[in-house]
Order: sequence, then C-alpha cells, then structure tokens
Amino acid sequence: MRKDQLIARWARDFSLSQVDLGENARLKVGPMTFSLKQWQVADVGNLSVMAGSALLGLMKMDTVILTPLYRDAPLFSYDRIRVLGADTMLVELYDTQVAGAACLEGSLAALEELKASLGDIGNYSQGARWYDAIRLPQSLAKKGRGMSERLDRAALRAAELYSALLSRAPRCGREEKTAKTMDYVQGLLDHGGASTDLFVKKLGQSRTAYIFRHILFGVE
Repeated sequence: MRKDQLIARWARDFSLSQVDLGENARLKVGPMTFSLKQWQVADVGNLSVMAGSALLGLMKMDTVILTPLYRDAPLFSYDRIRVLGADTMLVELYDTQVAGAACLEGSLAALEELKASLGDIGNYSQGARWYDAIRLPQSLAKKGRGMSERLDRAALRAAELYSALLSRAPRCGREEKTAKTMDYVQGLLDHGGASTDLFVKKLGQSRTAYIFRHILFGVE
C-alpha cells in the first residue's frame, strides 16, 4: 500500500489543500531520512504524511495521520514498516472525541469485520503503552511475510470505512476538539511513542513538539 493511495482515497470525499512546509519538508533524524507533507482537510481537520527510509532503502517507514478537528470522530493513524521482507502494519483509531467513543454506536461494526478477516495474519505486539486506554479495539496491528498485498487491501479498506465514518460524524467546535486531541499529542511528547523517542533524542524536545503540534497533528 503506497501512502499516496490513502491520500487519493480521501481526496475523493474531502477537499484537500496542501501546506508549504519549507525546510520542514525533509528531516534527518538519526539514521532515518524523512519527507513530510501536510494538508488542511476542509470541514474535517489535518492530514499529514511522513515517509522515512534507512539502510540504503532496506528499511522503509510510512506514517499517515488524519486528525479530525471539526468532526467528533476518532483520530486515524496508519504506520507501515518494511525491513528485509518483514512487513508490519498498524491502523489505529484513538478516542479524541468530545462525546467519547460510545457516541459511535454501530459505526465501527465494519471495521470490526475487517479486523476479523485478518485473523490468520500474526498480530504485532507493541507491549503495554500509555495510550492503550484510548486506542479503540477495532485498531489493527499485523506483521508477517508474503502478506503485503492483503495488508495493502486492508489499509485501503480501513481508509474507506474511516471516510464513511467521518462523513457521518457530528460536527463539533474546533477549540474543544483540539483540546481533546492535544491531550493525546502531549501524551506522546511526555511519555513517548514508536517514533517520538527517536525524534526527541535527535531533534530535541522543542523542535519535536513543533513538528508534532503544527505538522503531524495540526493542533496549533
């Protein structure tokens, strides 16, 4: 699954306006070289893509984050890591909702079905994380070899289902929704995450906070 396919899928349903990131469009973070892109999604919120590579391209990592700030829907995060034939995919939904995840009621049923359809692919264990309490159970964490095409299809299907969820989600005030989302973003900065620790170590707390708040999640 190329990250551009997720962007193209959402561009069919929402109006995207790309943001000029200037010097922040390319970052060197330890052994990883990252390219960043950002869009404002009309009547929805912020969309960002971070693509990284290392080891002469033998390791590749893509991150796509869709942060709803005008719709009371969960935050969508997609991570894909490929290293020497091993393929890991995370599609995670985080409860950053003003009304709480319970207001979704039956809207997540199709995502539950998608997760069940991948039951034969091994789960990727992340261990205990501080954000486990707000990560919705419909989230996916899969790892395997020779499964890339199935994971590609699953990622695109998840993007389609999330797009439908966004379209049905009630509108909400940006200020209150941003405050809920900021709790999650600040949690990453304070307690760490998959890539947060590397960013803080190599770029420092201040620049990492700027990239996370202004670009990746668009809460400032």
